[in-house]
Amino acid sequence: MPGTETLKQPKQLIVEGKDDKIFFIYFLEHLRVDDIQVQVYEGKDNLGPFLKALLLTPGYDQCEVLGIVRDADDDPQAAFNSARTALQSAGLPEPPAPEMSTGDSPRVSVLILPNGNTAGMLESLCYAAVADDPVVPCVDEFLSCVQERIDGPNPLPKAQVGAFLATRESPGLQLGHGARKGYWPWHSPTFQHVREFLTSL
Repeated sequence: MPGTETLKQPKQLIVEGKDDKIFFIYFLEHLRVDDIQVQVYEGKDNLGPFLKALLLTPGYDQCEVLGIVRDADDDPQAAFNSARTALQSAGLPEPPAPEMSTGDSPRVSVLILPNGNTAGMLESLCYAAVADDPVVPCVDEFLSCVQERIDGPNPLPKAQVGAFLATRESPGLQLGHGARKGYWPWHSPTFQHVREFLTSL
């Protein structure tokens, strides 16, 4: 069963992985939001068990808001339905649609990345946000060359982000640490729905 942390804030944001956690911590810092605690449920298949464990975690009785972040992967609707099923299994309110909240204490909402209606993941969102960076055509050309020679890389968005970060002053970083370095343009319109989701919690 995935582990939970003692609840230290009235608002909880739970995300898929450790890299996602770092990304959202720095996004929240940029937004100057300091009443949200970010926790990791360690993969989409662990969301249900994590939520059940969360209900038993010290401090849960003070939880006012619960935000869940999930990658769409190949099917955004299936991803959202899966999140609803996990909420139902834990006896928690089920939002009617992504980025809509429901319930009270906790009020629950779900964010499906990259945008709620297309396939993809957090990496897809970040790579779209840097589309105007001058190295992006170089990254695309490099990965196109790779794809002509081997079957991969898969998933492509992770390779795109990895190759993009390899061009920065401090290469070799993962997505979350790229956020710490300021490599993702928080003011990009690409992130607008994420900003709205976070500030609505």
